[in-house]
Amino acid sequence: MQAQLANDTLKATTLIRITAVAWFFAKIMSWKLWLADRVFPVAAPLDFLNSVPSQVHLCLMGLSLGGLFLVAFYPKKKIVIACLLIVELFSCLLDQLRWQPWEYQYLLTFCFFLFYKSAPNFIKALSMLLVATYVFSGLFKWNGGFLHNIWDNMMLRKLFGFSDEIIGNTIVHFSGLILPIIEIASGLGLFLAKRKKPFVWLVVTTHVFLLLALGPAGLQRNSIVWPWNFAMILLIFAIFYKEQNPILTWEFFKNKANAAVILIVAVLPLTNFIGFWPSYFSFKLYSGNSKQLAICVENTDRDPELNPFIVNIKSVYCPELKSTNAAKWTLDELNVPVYPEEAYYKKLKRAWIQKFPETQSHFMVFQYPSNPENTKEIP
Repeated sequence: MQAQLANDTLKATTLIRITAVAWFFAKIMSWKLWLADRVFPVAAPLDFLNSVPSQVHLCLMGLSLGGLFLVAFYPKKKIVIACLLIVELFSCLLDQLRWQPWEYQYLLTFCFFLFYKSAPNFIKALSMLLVATYVFSGLFKWNGGFLHNIWDNMMLRKLFGFSDEIIGNTIVHFSGLILPIIEIASGLGLFLAKRKKPFVWLVVTTHVFLLLALGPAGLQRNSIVWPWNFAMILLIFAIFYKEQNPILTWEFFKNKANAAVILIVAVLPLTNFIGFWPSYFSFKLYSGNSKQLAICVENTDRDPELNPFIVNIKSVYCPELKSTNAAKWTLDELNVPVYPEEAYYKKLKRAWIQKFPETQSHFMVFQYPSNPENTKEIP
């Protein structure tokens, strides 16, 4: 019993170390995201926070990096983790774009570590978070937007170079649904199966494929998820590889102390299907049908810093004006995808008007399938 407890304690601190290191590198790779001195507007959840001085953003980033460095070496120091969480939450309150899916997972991981006094209970809570990530990520891919935007366009056309004739084949098109099936099966296998090693290797294979697809040998995009994918591989190995029994038993779900974890990672994500809970908090990743934003602009002469992110090519959403796709802009400047929520786009427009008052603009929200019903202008 004592040996098992010692093993669980070591495993828990290892999981925290892995998270801290991945988080540290993610923040370094997205350093502009955490600063206010940038072209893309800072849009806080509460408008009055937009006026917080840029020095505060810089200070919070420095404190966060320092805290993550300390946690990587001293993962048992819960006071350091608590202080880090306060700093990180305040930083995210200054800009809603900072609520990236990996940021959310890392925050939850550290919160679970603080909340649970015993290592086994922390490991169970983190296991549920990881399982939910795969299951919900797969469920949200079960739509035409994933097949059209991610499978057909991003993977078959851009990554593998397939011709339109091949991509247009019905069997080839719908074979993309194999990917969400693999994700869902991986999550359920880690959750329910006694022999978990096959599902561990299935997960590892998925992450290795993503690293190759998005890395220098592939699409060379969204590099911010590289540390996250490496971390997920290590976390899955550390928790599940040698486990012979279900980690999450019925006792976990009957324990009232776990109600908050169950609510956050299993119940609230379901409400995203009716538009309640945010996409990134619901593990909706590469779904292909999230709400996107096109910014149509004119009169940029007084704001020349916008020019690198504005294209002269007329888009279907901005037929008479120059435009920029917010997702491409944030990837190019900040190395993160845009926060895909209409409520955020409204805050972003207010921040835009405040930052670029001389540049006339129209904010057009759209999503798959492309039709007038799925396109609207933010007033």
